[in-house]
Amino acid sequence: MEFIEFFLNPHNEREFEVINTQYGKTKTTLPFFDGEIDYRTALIRVLEITSDGTTEFNPHRFRSYEANWLVQAGFLNQEKTHFYSISVILFKLGQQLYQSLFPKGDKSEEILKAALQRAGGDELHIQFSFEANSVKTNRAADYPWELLHDGMRFLAWHKVSFSRYIVYNDSAPNLPLVNKLNVLFVCSEAFDLAQGMKQLGQSDRQAIKTGLELASQEGHIHLTDLAEEIRGISTFNALQRYLTEHRGEKQAHILHFDGHGLYGKKCHKCGKIHAGITPQKCGNELCGENLPPAQGYLVFADEQGQPDYVSAAKLGATLQNLTPSYKNINHGSLAVVVLSACQSGMAVAGESLFNGTAQKLIHHSIPAVVAMQYSVSVKAAKDFAEQFYRALGQKDSLSAALRQARIAMDIEGNHWYRPVLYLRWDDNEGGKLFGKLNPPQKSSTSVQAKEFNVLIDIKHQPDTMNLKALIKNGILNQLAISFNDEDIADILLNTIDFPGHMRPIFPSKGKMLGYWQEICQQIQNGVLTGGNDLQLLVDEAADIFPANPIFQKYRS
Repeated sequence: MEFIEFFLNPHNEREFEVINTQYGKTKTTLPFFDGEIDYRTALIRVLEITSDGTTEFNPHRFRSYEANWLVQAGFLNQEKTHFYSISVILFKLGQQLYQSLFPKGDKSEEILKAALQRAGGDELHIQFSFEANSVKTNRAADYPWELLHDGMRFLAWHKVSFSRYIVYNDSAPNLPLVNKLNVLFVCSEAFDLAQGMKQLGQSDRQAIKTGLELASQEGHIHLTDLAEEIRGISTFNALQRYLTEHRGEKQAHILHFDGHGLYGKKCHKCGKIHAGITPQKCGNELCGENLPPAQGYLVFADEQGQPDYVSAAKLGATLQNLTPSYKNINHGSLAVVVLSACQSGMAVAGESLFNGTAQKLIHHSIPAVVAMQYSVSVKAAKDFAEQFYRALGQKDSLSAALRQARIAMDIEGNHWYRPVLYLRWDDNEGGKLFGKLNPPQKSSTSVQAKEFNVLIDIKHQPDTMNLKALIKNGILNQLAISFNDEDIADILLNTIDFPGHMRPIFPSKGKMLGYWQEICQQIQNGVLTGGNDLQLLVDEAADIFPANPIFQKYRS
Protein backbone atom coordinates (compact mmCIF):
# COMPACT_ATOMS: atom_id res chain seq x y z
CA MET A 1 0.00 0.00 0.00
CA GLU A 2 1.25 3.48 -0.94
CA PHE A 3 0.49 6.23 1.58
CA ILE A 4 0.27 9.98 1.00
CA GLU A 5 -0.84 12.69 3.43
CA PHE A 6 -2.24 16.13 2.64
CA PHE A 7 -2.58 18.67 5.44
CA LEU A 8 -5.33 21.21 4.69
CA ASN A 9 -4.25 24.47 6.32
CA PRO A 10 -6.83 27.30 6.15
CA HIS A 11 -5.82 30.93 5.51
CA ASN A 12 -9.26 32.57 5.48
CA GLU A 13 -12.88 31.67 4.85
CA ARG A 14 -12.14 30.48 1.33
CA GLU A 15 -8.37 30.13 0.81
CA PHE A 16 -6.28 27.25 2.14
CA GLU A 17 -3.05 25.39 1.52
CA VAL A 18 -2.73 21.74 0.51
CA ILE A 19 0.52 20.69 2.17
CA ASN A 20 2.56 17.52 1.81
CA THR A 21 5.41 17.81 4.28
CA GLN A 22 7.79 15.83 2.09
CA TYR A 23 7.17 17.25 -1.37
CA GLY A 24 5.64 20.72 -1.12
CA LYS A 25 2.41 22.70 -1.00
CA THR A 26 -0.23 24.43 -3.11
CA LYS A 27 -2.28 27.51 -2.26
CA THR A 28 -5.85 27.13 -3.50
CA THR A 29 -9.51 27.96 -2.79
CA LEU A 30 -12.55 26.04 -1.62
CA PRO A 31 -15.24 25.27 -4.22
CA PHE A 32 -18.94 26.18 -4.18
CA PHE A 33 -18.47 29.89 -3.46
CA ASP A 34 -20.03 32.75 -5.41
CA GLY A 35 -18.37 35.92 -4.24
CA GLU A 36 -18.59 35.87 -0.45
CA ILE A 37 -21.50 33.42 -0.30
CA ASP A 38 -20.75 29.78 0.60
CA TYR A 39 -23.19 27.34 -1.01
CA ARG A 40 -21.73 24.25 0.66
CA THR A 41 -24.73 23.69 2.96
CA ALA A 42 -27.14 24.10 0.04
CA LEU A 43 -25.33 21.26 -1.76
CA ILE A 44 -25.45 19.10 1.36
CA ARG A 45 -29.24 19.59 1.34
CA VAL A 46 -29.28 18.49 -2.30
CA LEU A 47 -27.40 15.30 -1.38
CA GLU A 48 -29.79 14.62 1.50
CA ILE A 49 -32.92 15.21 -0.60
CA THR A 50 -31.68 12.96 -3.42
CA SER A 51 -30.44 10.20 -1.07
CA ASP A 52 -33.61 8.13 -1.68
CA GLY A 53 -33.54 8.62 -5.46
CA THR A 54 -35.95 11.56 -5.71
CA THR A 55 -35.05 14.48 -7.97
CA GLU A 56 -38.06 16.74 -7.30
CA PHE A 57 -37.14 20.25 -6.14
CA ASN A 58 -38.90 21.61 -3.06
CA PRO A 59 -38.64 25.44 -3.05
CA HIS A 60 -39.42 25.53 0.68
CA ARG A 61 -36.07 23.87 1.42
CA PHE A 62 -34.00 26.57 -0.29
CA ARG A 63 -33.76 30.34 -0.34
CA SER A 64 -34.37 32.01 -3.70
CA TYR A 65 -30.71 32.99 -4.18
CA GLU A 66 -29.67 29.38 -3.42
CA ALA A 67 -32.06 28.07 -6.07
CA ASN A 68 -30.69 30.57 -8.59
CA TRP A 69 -27.13 29.47 -7.87
CA LEU A 70 -28.05 25.77 -8.18
CA VAL A 71 -29.45 26.52 -11.65
CA GLN A 72 -26.35 28.52 -12.61
CA ALA A 73 -24.00 25.79 -11.31
CA GLY A 74 -25.81 23.06 -13.24
CA PHE A 75 -27.42 21.13 -10.39
CA LEU A 76 -31.04 22.27 -10.91
CA ASN A 77 -33.00 22.60 -14.15
CA GLN A 78 -34.00 25.99 -15.55
CA GLU A 79 -37.66 25.50 -14.57
CA LYS A 80 -36.60 24.86 -10.95
CA THR A 81 -38.72 21.73 -10.78
CA HIS A 82 -36.14 18.94 -10.67
CA PHE A 83 -32.51 18.36 -9.87
CA TYR A 84 -30.43 16.77 -12.58
CA SER A 85 -29.69 13.05 -12.30
CA ILE A 86 -27.51 11.95 -9.41
CA SER A 87 -24.78 10.85 -11.83
CA VAL A 88 -24.55 14.42 -13.14
CA ILE A 89 -24.59 15.92 -9.64
CA LEU A 90 -21.85 13.64 -8.32
CA PHE A 91 -19.71 14.12 -11.43
CA LYS A 92 -19.87 17.92 -11.07
CA LEU A 93 -19.20 17.80 -7.33
CA GLY A 94 -16.31 15.38 -7.72
CA GLN A 95 -14.60 17.42 -10.42
CA GLN A 96 -14.88 20.69 -8.51
CA LEU A 97 -13.54 19.05 -5.35
CA TYR A 98 -10.60 17.63 -7.30
CA GLN A 99 -9.83 20.96 -8.98
CA SER A 100 -9.86 22.62 -5.58
CA LEU A 101 -7.35 20.22 -3.99
CA PHE A 102 -5.28 19.53 -7.08
CA PRO A 103 -5.30 22.53 -9.46
CA LYS A 104 -4.12 21.48 -12.90
CA GLY A 105 -0.35 21.65 -13.23
CA ASP A 106 0.16 22.76 -9.63
CA LYS A 107 2.37 21.11 -7.03
CA SER A 108 -0.37 19.16 -5.25
CA GLU A 109 -1.49 17.51 -8.50
CA GLU A 110 2.12 16.53 -9.26
CA ILE A 111 2.39 14.96 -5.79
CA LEU A 112 -0.83 13.00 -6.28
CA LYS A 113 0.12 11.73 -9.74
CA ALA A 114 3.53 10.64 -8.48
CA ALA A 115 1.88 8.75 -5.61
CA LEU A 116 -0.51 7.01 -8.00
CA GLN A 117 2.46 6.01 -10.14
CA ARG A 118 4.36 4.66 -7.13
CA ALA A 119 1.30 2.63 -6.10
CA GLY A 120 1.56 0.83 -9.45
CA GLY A 121 -1.93 -0.67 -9.33
CA ASP A 122 -1.87 -1.37 -5.59
CA GLU A 123 -3.93 0.58 -3.08
CA LEU A 124 -3.10 4.27 -2.66
CA HIS A 125 -4.22 5.54 0.73
CA ILE A 126 -4.80 9.31 0.93
CA GLN A 127 -5.05 10.83 4.38
CA PHE A 128 -6.44 14.33 4.86
CA SER A 129 -5.27 16.06 8.04
CA PHE A 130 -7.08 18.96 9.68
CA GLU A 131 -6.28 21.03 12.73
CA ALA A 132 -9.06 20.69 15.33
CA ASN A 133 -9.84 24.42 15.43
CA SER A 134 -9.42 24.95 11.67
CA VAL A 135 -13.20 25.35 11.30
CA LYS A 136 -12.87 28.74 13.01
CA THR A 137 -11.21 29.87 9.76
CA ASN A 138 -12.99 27.81 7.09
CA ARG A 139 -14.99 24.59 6.65
CA ALA A 140 -12.61 22.54 4.49
CA ALA A 141 -12.99 19.64 6.92
CA ASP A 142 -16.73 19.39 6.10
CA TYR A 143 -16.35 18.73 2.38
CA PRO A 144 -16.97 15.23 0.94
CA TRP A 145 -13.43 14.80 -0.40
CA GLU A 146 -14.14 11.08 -0.87
CA LEU A 147 -15.99 12.14 -4.05
CA LEU A 148 -12.82 13.27 -5.88
CA HIS A 149 -13.11 12.89 -9.67
CA ASP A 150 -10.08 13.66 -11.86
CA GLY A 151 -12.09 14.17 -15.05
CA MET A 152 -11.82 10.51 -16.07
CA ARG A 153 -12.83 8.60 -12.95
CA PHE A 154 -13.84 8.75 -9.32
CA LEU A 155 -10.62 7.95 -7.47
CA ALA A 156 -12.49 5.83 -4.89
CA TRP A 157 -13.51 3.41 -7.65
CA HIS A 158 -9.90 2.73 -8.63
CA LYS A 159 -7.98 1.41 -5.61
CA VAL A 160 -7.76 4.75 -3.84
CA SER A 161 -8.83 4.81 -0.19
CA PHE A 162 -9.26 7.78 2.11
CA SER A 163 -9.04 8.60 5.79
CA ARG A 164 -9.15 11.75 7.91
CA TYR A 165 -6.82 12.73 10.73
CA ILE A 166 -7.62 15.44 13.29
CA VAL A 167 -4.59 17.25 14.69
CA TYR A 168 -5.13 18.42 18.26
CA ASN A 169 -3.38 18.77 21.58
CA ASP A 170 -3.06 15.13 22.58
CA SER A 171 -0.81 12.26 21.61
CA ALA A 172 -2.25 9.68 19.21
CA PRO A 173 -3.28 6.36 20.78
CA ASN A 174 -1.27 3.27 19.95
CA LEU A 175 -2.71 0.43 17.93
CA PRO A 176 -3.50 -2.87 19.67
CA LEU A 177 -2.75 -5.61 17.11
CA VAL A 178 -4.63 -8.84 17.77
CA ASN A 179 -4.99 -12.31 16.26
CA LYS A 180 -8.74 -12.42 16.79
CA LEU A 181 -11.27 -9.57 16.79
CA ASN A 182 -14.23 -9.38 19.14
CA VAL A 183 -17.09 -7.44 17.53
CA LEU A 184 -19.89 -6.16 19.74
CA PHE A 185 -22.99 -5.48 17.66
CA VAL A 186 -25.57 -3.02 18.99
CA CYS A 187 -28.73 -2.76 16.89
CA SER A 188 -31.20 -0.07 17.92
CA GLU A 189 -34.67 -0.44 16.46
CA ALA A 190 -35.81 2.89 17.93
CA PHE A 191 -37.40 5.34 15.50
CA ASP A 192 -38.90 8.81 15.62
CA LEU A 193 -41.43 9.68 12.93
CA ALA A 194 -41.42 13.31 14.09
CA GLN A 195 -37.79 13.50 12.90
CA GLY A 196 -38.42 11.52 9.72
CA MET A 197 -36.87 8.33 11.14
CA LYS A 198 -38.69 5.24 9.93
CA GLN A 199 -38.85 1.96 11.81
CA LEU A 200 -35.94 -0.37 11.06
CA GLY A 201 -36.55 -4.06 10.44
CA GLN A 202 -34.90 -7.24 11.71
CA SER A 203 -33.26 -7.71 8.30
CA ASP A 204 -30.57 -5.14 9.20
CA ARG A 205 -29.20 -7.27 11.99
CA GLN A 206 -29.27 -10.42 9.87
CA ALA A 207 -27.44 -8.76 6.95
CA ILE A 208 -24.52 -7.76 9.15
CA LYS A 209 -24.43 -11.22 10.68
CA THR A 210 -24.24 -12.74 7.21
CA GLY A 211 -21.06 -10.85 6.52
CA LEU A 212 -19.63 -11.75 9.91
CA GLU A 213 -20.42 -15.45 9.55
CA LEU A 214 -18.04 -15.76 6.60
CA ALA A 215 -15.30 -14.03 8.60
CA SER A 216 -16.00 -16.21 11.63
CA GLN A 217 -15.39 -19.37 9.59
CA GLU A 218 -11.73 -18.38 9.37
CA GLY A 219 -11.64 -17.98 13.14
CA HIS A 220 -10.51 -14.35 12.99
CA ILE A 221 -13.70 -12.61 14.14
CA HIS A 222 -16.06 -13.34 17.01
CA LEU A 223 -19.48 -11.66 17.02
CA THR A 224 -21.56 -10.81 20.06
CA ASP A 225 -25.08 -9.45 19.52
CA LEU A 226 -25.86 -7.34 22.58
CA ALA A 227 -29.61 -7.92 22.35
CA GLU A 228 -29.15 -11.71 22.23
CA GLU A 229 -26.53 -11.62 24.97
CA ILE A 230 -28.76 -9.79 27.44
CA ARG A 231 -32.02 -11.21 26.02
CA GLY A 232 -33.55 -7.79 25.93
CA ILE A 233 -33.43 -4.33 24.37
CA SER A 234 -29.99 -2.89 23.47
CA THR A 235 -30.28 0.21 25.65
CA PHE A 236 -27.39 2.53 26.38
CA ASN A 237 -27.40 1.36 30.01
CA ALA A 238 -27.18 -2.25 28.80
CA LEU A 239 -24.17 -1.33 26.66
CA GLN A 240 -22.46 0.31 29.63
CA ARG A 241 -23.04 -2.77 31.80
CA TYR A 242 -21.73 -5.13 29.12
CA LEU A 243 -18.55 -3.13 28.54
CA THR A 244 -17.90 -2.90 32.28
CA GLU A 245 -18.37 -6.63 32.88
CA HIS A 246 -16.52 -7.99 29.83
CA ARG A 247 -12.78 -7.44 30.00
CA GLY A 248 -9.73 -9.52 29.12
CA GLU A 249 -10.43 -12.14 26.46
CA LYS A 250 -14.02 -10.90 26.12
CA GLN A 251 -12.97 -7.28 25.58
CA ALA A 252 -14.69 -5.76 22.53
CA HIS A 253 -12.22 -4.56 19.88
CA ILE A 254 -14.91 -3.25 17.50
CA LEU A 255 -18.18 -1.67 18.56
CA HIS A 256 -20.72 -1.58 15.72
CA PHE A 257 -23.82 0.56 16.19
CA ASP A 258 -26.63 0.11 13.69
CA GLY A 259 -29.56 2.48 14.02
CA HIS A 260 -30.59 6.06 13.46
CA GLY A 261 -28.38 9.09 14.02
CA LEU A 262 -29.01 12.81 14.03
CA TYR A 263 -27.03 16.02 13.93
CA GLY A 264 -28.88 18.67 15.89
CA LYS A 265 -29.68 20.25 19.25
CA LYS A 266 -31.22 18.83 22.41
CA CYS A 267 -32.92 21.09 24.94
CA HIS A 268 -31.23 20.85 28.34
CA LYS A 269 -34.48 21.66 30.14
CA CYS A 270 -37.19 19.50 28.54
CA GLY A 271 -35.11 17.13 26.40
CA LYS A 272 -36.83 17.91 23.10
CA ILE A 273 -34.63 17.16 20.10
CA HIS A 274 -34.27 19.59 17.19
CA ALA A 275 -32.71 18.48 13.90
CA GLY A 276 -30.11 20.66 12.15
CA ILE A 277 -28.32 23.86 13.14
CA THR A 278 -31.03 26.46 12.53
CA PRO A 279 -33.27 26.34 15.67
CA GLN A 280 -32.15 28.74 18.38
CA LYS A 281 -34.93 28.20 20.94
CA CYS A 282 -36.73 25.06 22.07
CA GLY A 283 -39.80 24.32 19.97
CA ASN A 284 -41.72 23.05 22.99
CA GLU A 285 -44.35 25.74 23.63
CA LEU A 286 -44.12 25.11 27.39
CA CYS A 287 -40.32 25.50 27.38
CA GLY A 288 -38.78 28.01 24.93
CA GLU A 289 -35.25 27.65 26.38
CA ASN A 290 -32.19 28.70 24.38
CA LEU A 291 -30.68 25.68 22.67
CA PRO A 292 -27.04 24.55 23.02
CA PRO A 293 -24.71 24.16 20.00
CA ALA A 294 -25.53 21.37 17.57
CA GLN A 295 -23.75 18.03 17.95
CA GLY A 296 -24.09 14.40 16.89
CA TYR A 297 -26.50 11.97 18.54
CA LEU A 298 -27.10 8.23 18.26
CA VAL A 299 -30.67 7.04 18.73
CA PHE A 300 -30.65 4.19 21.24
CA ALA A 301 -33.88 2.63 22.54
CA ASP A 302 -34.90 3.00 26.18
CA GLU A 303 -36.45 0.21 28.27
CA GLN A 304 -39.83 0.83 26.62
CA GLY A 305 -38.36 0.88 23.11
CA GLN A 306 -38.75 4.67 22.76
CA PRO A 307 -35.98 6.81 21.22
CA ASP A 308 -33.17 7.77 23.60
CA TYR A 309 -30.89 10.41 22.04
CA VAL A 310 -27.37 9.73 23.35
CA SER A 311 -24.81 12.42 22.56
CA ALA A 312 -21.42 11.54 21.16
CA ALA A 313 -19.85 13.20 24.20
CA LYS A 314 -21.67 10.80 26.52
CA LEU A 315 -20.80 7.76 24.42
CA GLY A 316 -17.18 8.89 24.08
CA ALA A 317 -16.75 9.34 27.83
CA THR A 318 -18.04 5.78 28.32
CA LEU A 319 -15.78 4.23 25.68
CA GLN A 320 -12.64 6.17 26.65
CA ASN A 321 -12.05 3.81 29.57
CA LEU A 322 -11.62 0.96 27.06
CA THR A 323 -9.22 2.65 24.63
CA PRO A 324 -5.53 1.65 24.37
CA SER A 325 -3.66 1.99 27.63
CA TYR A 326 -0.58 0.53 29.26
CA LYS A 327 -2.65 -1.53 31.71
CA ASN A 328 -4.76 -3.42 29.16
CA ILE A 329 -2.15 -5.10 26.98
CA ASN A 330 -2.94 -8.80 27.19
CA HIS A 331 -6.02 -8.82 24.98
CA GLY A 332 -5.93 -5.56 23.08
CA SER A 333 -8.49 -2.86 23.65
CA LEU A 334 -11.28 -1.01 21.87
CA ALA A 335 -9.77 -0.02 18.52
CA VAL A 336 -12.69 0.77 16.22
CA VAL A 337 -16.22 2.14 16.42
CA VAL A 338 -18.38 1.54 13.34
CA LEU A 339 -21.49 3.72 13.04
CA SER A 340 -24.08 2.69 10.47
CA ALA A 341 -26.18 5.60 11.72
CA CYS A 342 -27.07 8.39 9.30
CA GLN A 343 -25.22 11.70 9.73
CA SER A 344 -22.81 10.14 12.25
CA GLY A 345 -19.88 11.75 10.43
CA MET A 346 -21.49 15.17 9.92
CA ALA A 347 -20.30 18.43 11.47
CA VAL A 348 -21.37 21.51 9.53
CA ALA A 349 -21.21 24.24 12.17
CA GLY A 350 -19.47 25.27 15.38
CA GLU A 351 -15.94 26.31 16.29
CA SER A 352 -14.49 22.82 16.62
CA LEU A 353 -14.28 19.71 14.46
CA PHE A 354 -15.44 17.74 17.50
CA ASN A 355 -19.15 18.50 17.02
CA GLY A 356 -19.99 15.43 14.93
CA THR A 357 -20.41 11.97 16.44
CA ALA A 358 -17.34 10.42 14.79
CA GLN A 359 -15.16 13.44 15.50
CA LYS A 360 -16.19 13.52 19.14
CA LEU A 361 -15.28 9.84 19.57
CA ILE A 362 -11.85 10.55 18.07
CA HIS A 363 -11.49 13.31 20.67
CA HIS A 364 -12.14 10.64 23.32
CA SER A 365 -9.11 8.62 22.12
CA ILE A 366 -10.90 6.04 19.97
CA PRO A 367 -8.16 5.05 17.46
CA ALA A 368 -10.52 4.66 14.48
CA VAL A 369 -14.13 5.54 13.66
CA VAL A 370 -16.09 4.55 10.56
CA ALA A 371 -19.18 6.72 10.12
CA MET A 372 -21.65 8.08 7.58
CA GLN A 373 -21.30 11.71 6.47
CA TYR A 374 -24.91 11.93 5.30
CA SER A 375 -28.08 9.84 5.35
CA VAL A 376 -27.84 6.30 3.97
CA SER A 377 -30.60 3.87 3.01
CA VAL A 378 -31.16 0.64 4.91
CA LYS A 379 -30.04 -1.38 1.89
CA ALA A 380 -26.85 0.66 1.48
CA ALA A 381 -26.01 0.24 5.18
CA LYS A 382 -26.56 -3.52 4.93
CA ASP A 383 -24.43 -3.89 1.79
CA PHE A 384 -21.69 -1.80 3.36
CA ALA A 385 -21.55 -3.77 6.62
CA GLU A 386 -21.62 -7.16 4.92
CA GLN A 387 -18.66 -6.45 2.62
CA PHE A 388 -16.76 -4.48 5.27
CA TYR A 389 -16.63 -7.43 7.67
CA ARG A 390 -15.96 -9.94 4.94
CA ALA A 391 -12.88 -7.93 4.01
CA LEU A 392 -11.79 -7.54 7.65
CA GLY A 393 -12.20 -11.29 8.06
CA GLN A 394 -9.60 -11.70 5.33
CA LYS A 395 -7.27 -9.53 7.45
CA ASP A 396 -7.50 -6.50 5.17
CA SER A 397 -6.77 -3.10 6.69
CA LEU A 398 -9.60 -0.76 7.65
CA SER A 399 -8.90 1.46 4.64
CA ALA A 400 -8.94 -1.48 2.22
CA ALA A 401 -12.08 -2.96 3.80
CA LEU A 402 -13.88 0.39 3.60
CA ARG A 403 -12.85 0.86 -0.03
CA GLN A 404 -14.34 -2.52 -0.93
CA ALA A 405 -17.48 -1.77 1.08
CA ARG A 406 -17.99 1.45 -0.92
CA ILE A 407 -18.13 -0.55 -4.13
CA ALA A 408 -20.65 -2.95 -2.56
CA MET A 409 -22.97 0.02 -1.85
CA ASP A 410 -23.49 0.34 -5.64
CA ILE A 411 -21.18 2.78 -7.40
CA GLU A 412 -24.01 3.85 -9.70
CA GLY A 413 -26.08 5.00 -6.72
CA ASN A 414 -25.98 7.90 -4.31
CA HIS A 415 -24.46 6.39 -1.16
CA TRP A 416 -21.00 4.97 -1.90
CA TYR A 417 -19.13 8.19 -1.02
CA ARG A 418 -20.92 8.69 2.31
CA PRO A 419 -18.84 6.41 4.59
CA VAL A 420 -15.86 8.22 6.09
CA LEU A 421 -12.90 6.81 8.03
CA TYR A 422 -11.29 8.77 10.85
CA LEU A 423 -7.91 7.31 11.81
CA ARG A 424 -5.84 8.42 14.77
CA TRP A 425 -3.12 6.06 15.86
CA ASP A 426 0.65 5.81 15.63
CA ASP A 427 2.55 4.00 12.89
CA ASN A 428 -0.41 2.30 11.19
CA GLU A 429 -1.55 4.50 8.36
CA GLY A 430 -4.03 2.11 6.75
CA GLY A 431 -5.63 0.79 9.93
CA LYS A 432 -4.27 -2.75 10.13
CA LEU A 433 -5.99 -4.62 12.96
CA PHE A 434 -4.57 -8.09 12.44
CA GLY A 435 -0.90 -8.93 12.27
CA LYS A 436 2.00 -10.59 13.96
CA LEU A 437 4.71 -8.33 15.24
CA ASN A 438 8.37 -9.23 15.43
CA PRO A 439 9.41 -9.58 19.07
CA PRO A 440 10.78 -6.22 20.20
CA GLN A 441 14.21 -5.86 21.74
CA LYS A 442 14.21 -5.92 25.51
CA SER A 443 13.53 -2.40 26.55
CA SER A 444 11.68 -0.38 29.13
CA THR A 445 9.86 1.31 26.27
CA SER A 446 7.82 -1.66 25.00
CA VAL A 447 5.88 -4.65 26.23
CA GLN A 448 5.26 -7.84 24.25
CA ALA A 449 2.01 -9.64 24.99
CA LYS A 450 2.52 -13.43 24.66
CA GLU A 451 -0.93 -14.36 23.37
CA PHE A 452 -2.13 -11.50 21.20
CA ASN A 453 1.08 -9.87 19.96
CA VAL A 454 0.14 -6.43 21.27
CA LEU A 455 2.76 -3.70 21.12
CA ILE A 456 2.23 -0.52 23.10
CA ASP A 457 4.81 2.26 22.83
CA ILE A 458 5.29 3.80 26.24
CA LYS A 459 7.97 6.25 25.11
CA HIS A 460 8.15 7.45 21.52
CA GLN A 461 11.60 6.74 20.08
CA PRO A 462 11.67 8.09 16.51
CA ASP A 463 14.67 7.34 14.31
CA THR A 464 14.26 10.66 12.50
CA MET A 465 11.94 13.46 13.54
CA ASN A 466 10.15 14.97 10.53
CA LEU A 467 7.34 17.42 9.90
CA LYS A 468 4.84 14.63 9.36
CA ALA A 469 5.60 13.28 12.84
CA LEU A 470 5.34 16.77 14.33
CA ILE A 471 1.84 17.19 12.90
CA LYS A 472 0.62 13.69 13.66
CA ASN A 473 1.79 13.62 17.27
CA GLY A 474 0.49 17.07 18.16
CA ILE A 475 3.97 18.59 18.53
CA LEU A 476 3.40 21.28 15.89
CA ASN A 477 0.17 22.23 17.60
CA GLN A 478 2.02 22.51 20.92
CA LEU A 479 4.65 24.77 19.37
CA ALA A 480 1.88 27.08 18.15
CA ILE A 481 0.23 27.09 21.59
CA SER A 482 3.33 27.39 23.78
CA PHE A 483 5.41 29.76 21.64
CA ASN A 484 2.67 32.22 20.66
CA ASP A 485 4.67 35.23 21.82
CA GLU A 486 7.43 36.60 19.59
CA ASP A 487 9.95 36.99 22.42
CA ILE A 488 9.48 33.41 23.58
CA ALA A 489 9.60 32.14 20.01
CA ASP A 490 12.89 34.01 19.45
CA ILE A 491 14.37 32.38 22.56
CA LEU A 492 13.70 28.94 21.11
CA LEU A 493 14.92 29.82 17.60
CA ASN A 494 18.06 31.53 18.93
CA THR A 495 18.84 28.44 20.98
CA ILE A 496 18.97 26.27 17.85
CA ASP A 497 20.75 28.99 15.79
CA PHE A 498 17.92 29.46 13.32
CA PRO A 499 19.05 32.25 10.93
CA GLY A 500 17.26 35.50 11.68
CA HIS A 501 16.94 36.54 8.04
CA MET A 502 15.17 33.26 7.23
CA ARG A 503 12.44 33.65 9.84
CA PRO A 504 8.91 34.42 8.60
CA ILE A 505 7.17 37.56 9.82
CA PHE A 506 5.70 36.78 13.23
CA PRO A 507 1.92 36.56 12.77
CA SER A 508 -1.18 37.40 14.72
CA LYS A 509 -2.20 34.62 17.08
CA GLY A 510 -4.78 33.27 14.63
CA LYS A 511 -2.02 32.30 12.15
CA MET A 512 0.39 30.75 14.64
CA LEU A 513 0.20 27.20 13.31
CA GLY A 514 1.21 28.29 9.81
CA TYR A 515 4.18 30.21 11.23
CA TRP A 516 5.58 27.19 13.05
CA GLN A 517 4.86 24.93 10.12
CA GLU A 518 6.98 27.22 7.91
CA ILE A 519 9.77 27.20 10.50
CA CYS A 520 9.70 23.38 10.72
CA GLN A 521 9.57 23.04 6.94
CA GLN A 522 12.71 25.17 6.62
CA ILE A 523 14.49 23.09 9.27
CA GLN A 524 13.50 19.91 7.44
CA ASN A 525 14.87 21.45 4.23
CA GLY A 526 18.23 22.01 5.94
CA VAL A 527 18.31 25.67 7.00
CA LEU A 528 20.27 24.80 10.17
CA THR A 529 23.99 24.17 9.95
CA GLY A 530 23.41 20.66 11.28
CA GLY A 531 20.93 19.87 8.49
CA ASN A 532 17.47 18.46 9.24
CA ASP A 533 17.41 18.61 13.03
CA LEU A 534 13.78 18.89 14.06
CA GLN A 535 14.59 16.68 17.02
CA LEU A 536 16.83 19.47 18.35
CA LEU A 537 13.88 21.87 18.12
CA VAL A 538 11.70 19.48 20.15
CA ASP A 539 14.45 18.91 22.73
CA GLU A 540 14.99 22.64 23.27
CA ALA A 541 11.23 23.24 23.51
CA ALA A 542 11.11 20.51 26.19
CA ASP A 543 13.86 22.31 28.13
CA ILE A 544 11.98 25.62 27.98
CA PHE A 545 8.66 23.99 28.99
CA PRO A 546 9.64 21.05 31.25
CA ALA A 547 6.02 20.51 32.37
CA ASN A 548 4.67 20.09 28.82
CA PRO A 549 3.80 16.37 28.42
CA ILE A 550 3.97 16.36 24.60
CA PHE A 551 7.43 17.91 24.44
CA GLN A 552 8.67 15.59 27.18
CA LYS A 553 7.24 12.49 25.49
CA TYR A 554 8.95 13.16 22.17
CA ARG A 555 12.28 14.55 23.33
CA SER A 556 15.28 12.39 22.50
